[in-house]
Amino acid sequence: MAHSRPASALTRHGSTRTWRRLRTEANTRLTLDGPQPCPRCGQPVHPDHNRHLNPDQRPFDLGHETDRQHGGTDTHTRPEHATCNRSAGATAPKTQTRPW
Repeated sequence: MAHSRPASALTRHGSTRTWRRLRTEANTRLTLDGPQPCPRCGQPVHPDHNRHLNPDQRPFDLGHETDRQHGGTDTHTRPEHATCNRSAGATAPKTQTRPW
């Protein structure tokens, strides 16, 4: 009998490998271009090596411009503070940032 793995949030939303690649690309952009404003709260989002400067001192989350529950896709993502992203749920962001 074959065993099936439970689906994680990442596999329901797209390839885990693809998600890791998108997040790595966002981290590289934050490292090269500098911190960007969080679309949820407006405070700077710092790359992983400077996560202690984030308000929640956690690595950033890669959030969706439009949440998947509202028709968004993994092609439109942006860095957000982990706390902001997870507390927002499936809501629209307060502000818009430059396109990634």
